[in-house]
Amino acid sequence: MKAQKSLRRSSSPGGFSLIIVIALMVLLSLLAVGLLGLSSVTLRSSRGGDSMAEARANARMAMMIAIGNIQKSLGPDQRVTANSSAINGAVGEANALGVWKSWHWDPEASSSPDYGDKRQGFMRWLASSENDEMATSVRAAAQEYQDPVWLINPDTVGNTSGDTDQTPALRAERQRMELSDSQRGGLAWAVMDESQKVSLGVDAEQDGEMSRAELIAQRVAPQRPTPEVFLPGMQQIIDQGTTDKIVSLETASLALGTGSDKAQVLGRQQSITTQSIGLLTDVAEGGLKWDLTSLLDDSSDPASVLGRETLYFSAADGAPTWDYIKDHYQYQEEVTNSASGAPTVELSRNELRPIRNGIDVAPTTEKLLPVIAKMQIVFSIVTHYAHISDRVNFFNTQASPRGNTNYGCPHLVYDPVVTLWNPYDVAIELDHLRVQISDPPVLFGFKKNGVWLRPDFASQYQGLARFQIANERDASARKNFILYLTDSRRNQPGATIRLEPGEVKVFSPWIETNWTWGLEVGTGDYSPRAFFDWQVDKRFGTIDGRTKNQYGIETVPGWDPRGGLQTDHLAYAGGRPVATQYAFERSNPNYGNQGWLGINVQHEFSVHCKPGRAFPATGSDRNTPDFVVQLLAGQYPDADRDLLRTYQFRFNDVASEIGSTLNGEIERTYVVGDLLQSPTDKSPGGKTPFALFTMGAKTTRDTLDFSKPWMHAHPVVEGGEQDSRYVGNALDSYDVSLQEMSGFYDFPNIEVDPGTNRGFLGGTSYSNGGVSNVPMFHIPVVPCASLGDLIPANLIASGALPRVTHPFGNSYSHPLISTDSVYTSNPIRGTLVSFGNMLDHSYLLNDALWDRYFFSTIGDISNAITGSMSTDDLLKDFMDGNPQQLNRRLVPLVSNPSGESSETDKIGRLGTTDRAQQIAGIMGVKGAFNVNSDSKEAWWAVLSSLRDREVLGWGNSDLTASDKTAYPRSSFPLAGDPNQTGADTSVDVAGARRWAGFRALTDTELNTLAEEIVDAIRQRGSTDQAPFATVAEFVNRRIGGASGLHTVKGLLQTAIEDSGINESFHQLDSNEINGASDLPPNATKGEVNSQARLGYSAEGAPSIISQGDLMMALAPVITVRGDTFRIRAYGESRDKADRITANAWCEAVVQRLPEYLDPVDDAYILPDDLDSEVNQKFGRRFIITSFRWLSPEEI
Repeated sequence: MKAQKSLRRSSSPGGFSLIIVIALMVLLSLLAVGLLGLSSVTLRSSRGGDSMAEARANARMAMMIAIGNIQKSLGPDQRVTANSSAINGAVGEANALGVWKSWHWDPEASSSPDYGDKRQGFMRWLASSENDEMATSVRAAAQEYQDPVWLINPDTVGNTSGDTDQTPALRAERQRMELSDSQRGGLAWAVMDESQKVSLGVDAEQDGEMSRAELIAQRVAPQRPTPEVFLPGMQQIIDQGTTDKIVSLETASLALGTGSDKAQVLGRQQSITTQSIGLLTDVAEGGLKWDLTSLLDDSSDPASVLGRETLYFSAADGAPTWDYIKDHYQYQEEVTNSASGAPTVELSRNELRPIRNGIDVAPTTEKLLPVIAKMQIVFSIVTHYAHISDRVNFFNTQASPRGNTNYGCPHLVYDPVVTLWNPYDVAIELDHLRVQISDPPVLFGFKKNGVWLRPDFASQYQGLARFQIANERDASARKNFILYLTDSRRNQPGATIRLEPGEVKVFSPWIETNWTWGLEVGTGDYSPRAFFDWQVDKRFGTIDGRTKNQYGIETVPGWDPRGGLQTDHLAYAGGRPVATQYAFERSNPNYGNQGWLGINVQHEFSVHCKPGRAFPATGSDRNTPDFVVQLLAGQYPDADRDLLRTYQFRFNDVASEIGSTLNGEIERTYVVGDLLQSPTDKSPGGKTPFALFTMGAKTTRDTLDFSKPWMHAHPVVEGGEQDSRYVGNALDSYDVSLQEMSGFYDFPNIEVDPGTNRGFLGGTSYSNGGVSNVPMFHIPVVPCASLGDLIPANLIASGALPRVTHPFGNSYSHPLISTDSVYTSNPIRGTLVSFGNMLDHSYLLNDALWDRYFFSTIGDISNAITGSMSTDDLLKDFMDGNPQQLNRRLVPLVSNPSGESSETDKIGRLGTTDRAQQIAGIMGVKGAFNVNSDSKEAWWAVLSSLRDREVLGWGNSDLTASDKTAYPRSSFPLAGDPNQTGADTSVDVAGARRWAGFRALTDTELNTLAEEIVDAIRQRGSTDQAPFATVAEFVNRRIGGASGLHTVKGLLQTAIEDSGINESFHQLDSNEINGASDLPPNATKGEVNSQARLGYSAEGAPSIISQGDLMMALAPVITVRGDTFRIRAYGESRDKADRITANAWCEAVVQRLPEYLDPVDDAYILPDDLDSEVNQKFGRRFIITSFRWLSPEEI
């Protein structure tokens, strides 16, 4: 798959063919001469009798041979580098550097990759050897050389890494040369990839010198690694701001104050460097990476530029669209109050624009809507005195005993309560929101003194719709009610809703302070105000008679159990069984044989309740869902025109799946008088709950939690069809249950913090284990500084399965997709929309982005935190060495410093499309890090890049984690390290730092993690006999059987779990999910990859370090190849007796540049489009940036 669009330059000017041929011949001749004997310089020096001159000449010749091999092997973009130790282990010539051709499997072109193809791409070891066979055999470096030459000898320079299998040892095979008895000598050379080491020469601003934008950006673009975790002396250099003075390991030794003990530096040459600059080239396909800053920061259409609508596969499959990515990126321009540290998004009419059906398979915009964390209905029984005047008169004059107060009329009450959740790390504000609830799958039957009120109850209970007069005998009757949500002010509805980051807030129908049942029903007529829902045409449940609101029942924060929608039509009008009628009722059927009834306050009333579909699935309703909840915009009274998100539910077996905690059904019998709520009572009175129906987002610590909502079961999607006939509940967004309820304040119940009206989520949905602020997804408040900024974002909001939380940067396989594939057909056909394939979005996103794109952070920026900056100004400052861009690891990289001005002008004149394709040609990444490195110390330092760095919290508070490395997912976290006291902000997070804050790791934890990463890299290299061929391959899991290496989860995730750094937090926030877990019926229907669901339920949660957390900071610097190389070369002179008379060592550093070797092709031209044969063969140009002779003490 090639997402790029080739923009060919004009044809080459004439006269270049001769230059091409000459350049090609020179390079080939150079290599040939190196394989012969003495150079002409050596020959002349020998004849002069100058042994040292001869040795030096041979060393220079070795250097030139090395450079020629580097240019030939590593000039092209599609090359990969790794040390032998990463492939063969710490044996033989462990630090020998190998070169492989890159390898990339196109997941859209074939069903599965053959990782065995990777080893076929091995080119050679970049060291002198006795013959070509040794140089081009992968296994050759696992053996020691027969005639080695030390280029770095641990006995001389030391080995201070502390690991016997991590030494600076570097050797090469001696190549002997003999033209005659008197003309003998030898040479050797080897190359080191500086990108596999941590760079000491990366300078950084101190926290106090950084702007707020830079402090936010450093989460995903750290200004430098932290080698001081193993080189304590570096801290002084950092404090002095003199890292730019470290230009070589020798100067590093002096700067660190270890001149008398150079082993502290020279003994770590396998782990540290002073120079490493990586190019922004696409190793997978070749060419320059595309700049997303230019591409997404303009009004142009990225899909048309890149040649496709989606990043992979099709929109019908739920693949993310480029428009959606762009919309997410541009939120940083819309966020308000970010300068004060309280970023807020005000949802306008545009964000609340209704869509057809309420399910969007391929959204083009990111809607920051509140999410339903819970939709609950409390079912209660209450009795009231008859209030209609003729009924009152009937009981007062004809009843036995007489008196209206001797009888209670039973009402079925249904209180809908909605808990909204802001899953984002910014506050959101909106004027209102509507929630429509249709056909809750709960059935009822009622008895008076042990006799059914409707004969049908003996065989079939009935749904809510059947308890309205007009629908009493209509088996297909439907029931819905609509809540109109606003905030309240002075106990009046209508205020703007504001939800803080991650906030969970409870809403229920508005109950006035002076509300009583007498106020509700008035004085003896049939004109109730809002809740008495007995008659269809009154539309109670969908309008509010108190405020004349035609959009729904006024609903405000909090929970007041006094009122509630209710009906008294519990029997059939004219059809009550005789056994349920008192004698005085039988004599007056107009009052005694109706759907309503009065029961003696001393007699009994029973309710039976169980889960069930409320209407038959026959005829036109055969494909109608069992239950529906919808978010409505509040722009049109007609709900069908007002849809934002639709959540449909269809169950394989309603009773067993919803009622898994019940013993068949709920049965309760009451004395009628105990249920009374008098007309003047301002309390709930005798109103008694018996059942709680819940549609709830998944949590991690409840006894029934057996999913991983922070991996693949989250609800922040554009609607969906949850159908357990094909996909079990454990693998979708919501749990649905019916539980028995015994009291308003007994568990289970509606739990709400009375001071804040907040509910609970996270570990549980209750106060015991739950929390009130749970940010899940990130919204940018400054321009994205690297791809790492996309990792905590909600990039997959599709209404189609599968659900994937934080797919980018992480790499978990999904229970619905086999580990040997990245897609499968969707078993749910869809009733409102069509669904295509189910995709492994994590694998595919990583494959689509990591090797092809980057963020330059150079563009036209207008932001509350950064201020306004133009592309031209940012570009000029960048090229002038006064960088203002947010990613400070980017540095100018042009071969001719005097040409910087022209390069600035050239790039500045380009349109956004051309700039997006070409700007990578003038920059490099300082301190680029090759993830094929198996240096534990290098990994330790790179992982520690944010150690002790300032972390801005909500309200611009300081949440720095002292002596630790922080991994914040949010721009302004609500809380800090849960293990550090005082790490809170102005937002009350109810002591829940684990969920509202971020993890910070100690040096010991990161050291352990680095060890596990290195072990995993070596294991992977040994299996493939090749390194990671692309960055995406490093990030991704492997494709293969579930028992295969890294097929269930990626390498970094595996290393994290093996390190044990999450164990203590799993004990607090997780349930362990194993094969023996007691699951409700049908819960895992459709599961084909059980290993993906097993483990710990809180995996991916804020308190649990994930691969994505590591990748956020790694994003701007990682690569799989080197572009900066250090060469050690050796030459010797021998006498007639073959004794060495002189030897010499030299060292050079070479740097690959963005420009091609032959300037006929511009730097942005793709490999397949190159005009020059030289460029096709030798790629981009290398230059020598330093050269020096070495003393024997440095060897």
